[in-house]
Amino acid sequence: MPEHEIDTLGPYRIEAVLGRGAMGVVYRAHTAEGGRPLAIKTLRRDLATASDEQAVIARFQMEARIGMAFDHPNIIKVRDYGEAGGLAYMAMDFIEGQDLKELLVRQPPLGVDEVVHLTLQLLDALNYAHRRRVVHRDIKPANVRVRQDASIVLTDFGVAHVAASELTQTGDMIGTPAYMAPEQLQGHAVDHRADMFSVGVLLYQMLTRKRPFDGSLAAVMQQLIFVDPPLPSTVAAGIPPAFDAVIMKALAKQPEQRFATAAEFATALRTAAERSRGYIGTAAPAVRPLGESEAPADGGERVPASAVSTDSGVKRALDRLEASIEAEIREALGGETTGRHLDRLTAWLDDFVLLSQRLGGQPNEDRLVRLIDGRVLPGLADRIVKGAPIPGRESAEIRGDWLFCVRLFRSLHGALDRLAAARAGATALERIKTELAGVFFGYSATLSRLLFSEDDPDILRISLDFMRLDAIQLALEELDAGREVAQVRSSLVMFASQVMQKVNAIVRQFTQTGDALARFGVANLLVEIEELIVIAERLVEKDMGIDLPGSAVTAGIGREVIAEFIANARKLAQLTVDEVIAETQQGQADVGSFTGKLKQLGFLYLFATRLDDQEARPLLHDLVTEVHDGVVNLAKEVVGAAQAAISAGRRDEDLANRIDSQLAALYDLCQDFGWLDIANWLLMELRKRVLQDR
Repeated sequence: MPEHEIDTLGPYRIEAVLGRGAMGVVYRAHTAEGGRPLAIKTLRRDLATASDEQAVIARFQMEARIGMAFDHPNIIKVRDYGEAGGLAYMAMDFIEGQDLKELLVRQPPLGVDEVVHLTLQLLDALNYAHRRRVVHRDIKPANVRVRQDASIVLTDFGVAHVAASELTQTGDMIGTPAYMAPEQLQGHAVDHRADMFSVGVLLYQMLTRKRPFDGSLAAVMQQLIFVDPPLPSTVAAGIPPAFDAVIMKALAKQPEQRFATAAEFATALRTAAERSRGYIGTAAPAVRPLGESEAPADGGERVPASAVSTDSGVKRALDRLEASIEAEIREALGGETTGRHLDRLTAWLDDFVLLSQRLGGQPNEDRLVRLIDGRVLPGLADRIVKGAPIPGRESAEIRGDWLFCVRLFRSLHGALDRLAAARAGATALERIKTELAGVFFGYSATLSRLLFSEDDPDILRISLDFMRLDAIQLALEELDAGREVAQVRSSLVMFASQVMQKVNAIVRQFTQTGDALARFGVANLLVEIEELIVIAERLVEKDMGIDLPGSAVTAGIGREVIAEFIANARKLAQLTVDEVIAETQQGQADVGSFTGKLKQLGFLYLFATRLDDQEARPLLHDLVTEVHDGVVNLAKEVVGAAQAAISAGRRDEDLANRIDSQLAALYDLCQDFGWLDIANWLLMELRKRVLQDR
């Protein structure tokens, strides 16, 4: 499978996928001329429904404009904005490091000095933004990027409030509730002091490892508006009391009681740190990175072949190279083959071939042939065949260094091939190609058994098998086995088509009959949607390189299968929504059933957003619209139930908890999908309930 779906975007060369959002992908890229790496954030227009397309595009463009206008070391720099191939994109500086969210989860607790260091940088960035009349409105750990030198970069100005902008008006509650200021949560006008509150929440969390307002969404909202959190120094040991007053001022319910500016907040924080110096010590250790790459072993100085000038020097160099190659091969085959072995051997083999050709003597070439062809390559081929990741083979029997062994074989065989001397190696190569290609023919029976021996196919097991087949295909590509690669690619398309046909049959059975057992099978399939997406992607891959008889027919069938699945998914989404609405109206929609079926809608949306295929985009857009409209209808039903309960003055605690949980589940889903307007509306309904309960 390719590492990414596209090779270029505008003037940028795509290298890898960095992450995926609700409506697009973030890529690592370079300009065509090279230079420093960039992060390219994309937005697929086809995933925006008609009702929210303009708002989604406008927010994306605003984020790009702010990033291009700002120039601050602690704010993400956007270098370019453009549109190409149905995608809007912005090119940003690529920031090595990790999100603060990851840092808080994976690392030991941050020291107080570290927390102060990070927070002061964040406040400096916000001071810069506020002076330019921009309020971020979504300060949270996921939007703070931390480099390995402990410097930070503030990202994602997508929901920022810009003075005079029509995108952010009074009544909006856009943001993340646990970090929202009370006035923001209540839909009042916000200014820069809302960001001060959010920084206070973040500072509290970094110091105590607990958020000041926590629990269910309704509970968080109630606490934000009405409840003061406990002092940080009483929540976790080792926090100097001097920080209590600073944090509680930042968390004041009324904006006028908070710090007037980010600069004032920073001054108070520095003062608290100075007053606590004896309490916390003077050392300020750097933030620990998630993991540091191991420094490569020092292989010594390599003397390039071009630096050897005399025949006697060439002969001495050949002697040294032969000894080094033999020792390195012995080490590589005696234990685990690694990238270090490959790098050294590739360089030494290149030098040996070049120097041997300079002398023009057959005896020198024979030295390498005797060393590699007769003794090494046949044994290495045996290791590759016996340790291959064949589906069904026990993991203990599969070599962890298997692909390195393949690359070692390619490197050794390639050197002999340049000398036109790979005799036993040629036989060994044909053996590897035949054995590996034969795995695909043998897997056909295994797949049939997995698909049809039980009603519900084991998608996870099949996906793991496909990953092993991918590794074998990659090995054949490494060995330049062109004909075999075409055959196995065709086989993989056929296998994927068979899986999707079975999936279609299961979904179709439920949508046509409503059978409870079929519903269970559908639920099992959707839980494994990530694996199903990977399988489906094989049917829409570009440039498959398949030129075998019947391959065009196979590819055509694959697209038909995908189109059928999308049609079935639309019916499934509609049926799921109708079921939940009926259960809600009849008072039978318990929280577990409601959230479970909501997750199923989320899985269908995930399929539509992840399967990026130009030909299928109109169908995928229809699926997105179906899910979107279904969620809106569900939200209307739940909101209607909530309003009816309020109007009737009903104080049924079970009903209230159920409605709150349903609203919260719908809100989380809409946030994940980027449907901010629906999320804003749901938050306002939750707010009504919170205020009504007081």
